Amino acid sequence: MKIAIVTSGHPPFDERIFYKFGISLKYYHHDIEIICSTEEINTASEDIKIVGFEGSAISRQVKVDRLYTEVKRFGPSLVICCEPLTILAAHAYRKQNPGQVKVVYDITEYYPHQNMLNEYSGITRLIHYIRFSLFNFYVSNLADYLFIGEKGKAKLYNLIAPRVKKTIIGYYPPQRYFQYSPPIYDGRNFTICYAGNISDSGGFIRFVKLIEKAAERFSNKIFTAKIIGDNVNADDMLLNRLSEFQNVNIVRLGRVNYENYSAAFKDVDLCIDLRDKNIVFNRSLPIKVFDYIACGKPFIASNLDSFKGFENIKEAGLLIDPDDIDQAIDRIELYLNNPDLLRQHSLAANRLFKEKYNWEILESKLAEIINSMFR
Repeated sequence: MKIAIVTSGHPPFDERIFYKFGISLKYYHHDIEIICSTEEINTASEDIKIVGFEGSAISRQVKVDRLYTEVKRFGPSLVICCEPLTILAAHAYRKQNPGQVKVVYDITEYYPHQNMLNEYSGITRLIHYIRFSLFNFYVSNLADYLFIGEKGKAKLYNLIAPRVKKTIIGYYPPQRYFQYSPPIYDGRNFTICYAGNISDSGGFIRFVKLIEKAAERFSNKIFTAKIIGDNVNADDMLLNRLSEFQNVNIVRLGRVNYENYSAAFKDVDLCIDLRDKNIVFNRSLPIKVFDYIACGKPFIASNLDSFKGFENIKEAGLLIDPDDIDQAIDRIELYLNNPDLLRQHSLAANRLFKEKYNWEILESKLAEIINSMFR
């Protein structure tokens, strides 16, 4: 069937939109088109059509109208909506084709997202929170089905949309793009990696402190600080501190295309994600940790509440209070003195990926649910 994936807030080559939903549904022989209002684009990749316009400077209603026009042009039987606003366009299209169209809302973030409220304060912030929440309540009940990224996020929708069918479709990485690569620690050279946007809340300062302490404590070792992702030049002053250590090298990569993401970790021994335990992060699973597991990399990450129910990932890494740098250093010392433990945790990560945390397990579930909607 024809399936449109519509987004008003993500790039069309977003890993979930293109590399997971798009590629998987194409694998099951559906005709896929991605429609976005985040950039001017008209192209095709992997036999998936991608069209879009830049909608940041137009009104919400104009944006919905243009999304509706694109959906109508394509003529899908199923519309997968990635944000609440896109449901208005899908609903308008469905009304013009009664009984022929289904609408799915794919929920990966809490709504309203904190970024939507940052410009407001006091009573104005509360009013907008209520307004956005009511809008989310309204559009969620317009959907025929809800795909929800994790159980924690499902609680709200069990309450506000009890009659709409739901299922959990997680964030795990695909085996088709992720390959196992064991740590390459040789007894002297040890590579520690930070991936993602450079930000204080994301844990970049803690990453730098960790490298500094490791370099000081283990002066007979050579450490490489590898940074992968956006804004790799955003904090030169902080990184300059690392340059003062003779036993620290710095390697910076910019954004890596998703199909090449796994290869960027080949020379990494340990991954770090010591993000803040704030109201947003603490309730949301960090997708990167599952990417590290997919690459076979031991990790040290913040002990977020969202990890409850995923106790087995401790077989491959360590969950700690993000500010407990000393505990992280102790784990690094354990790996430096016991390379077999590093390899053991790497193999555990590979086993978890193959048995539990890969996208292909979810792919067949996704395809079956979509087929069942039209029986």
